[in-house]
Amino acid sequence: KAKPRVSCLGTASGSTRATTAIVQRLSALGIDCGSGGHAGDGGIAVIAVDTIDAGALAAVADAAGICPGRTLAITLPDAGILSLNASLQFLHAGAGEVIAWTSDVHTPDVVAAIVSRWIAVDGLVDSELVVRNIVGAGLVWRRLLRHVVEAARYSQAPVLISGETGTGKEMIARLVHSL
Repeated sequence: KAKPRVSCLGTASGSTRATTAIVQRLSALGIDCGSGGHAGDGGIAVIAVDTIDAGALAAVADAAGICPGRTLAITLPDAGILSLNASLQFLHAGAGEVIAWTSDVHTPDVVAAIVSRWIAVDGLVDSELVVRNIVGAGLVWRRLLRHVVEAARYSQAPVLISGETGTGKEMIARLVHSL
């Protein structure tokens, strides 16, 4: 399967420098990306916002509608300090992750690490190991598999699986142990 396209979007003129830096960093890693447009179904959206308001939340929601679970919201310094409440609002709007752009020159590296991890998780979700053992293709199911794969591969945390009889808890547990 081809790598997903990554779209880097900004909500105001102040975001141009940030999106350019992100596009350059992702391109250096061989990740197909561009500014403007949209990544399409199964893609990844990186959206930089310079305000934390209804317009920014709507922009994140629009991007998340096209790239569900794979929208990274970045607040630029002009947006002010990113509070827990603002982060939760962006997550509720559909962002998969929210970070604050700092004066630190490494922010594009953080973005690249998040995008690379999402691509790796999607690769595992589409791998023979998962496809052969877990049946399902719906959007909600795929989002669940992404969470399971991410927890199993990138975390040391215990995983609690609950559900009704016959819903596949044992299959998910086997997948966690296999990864």
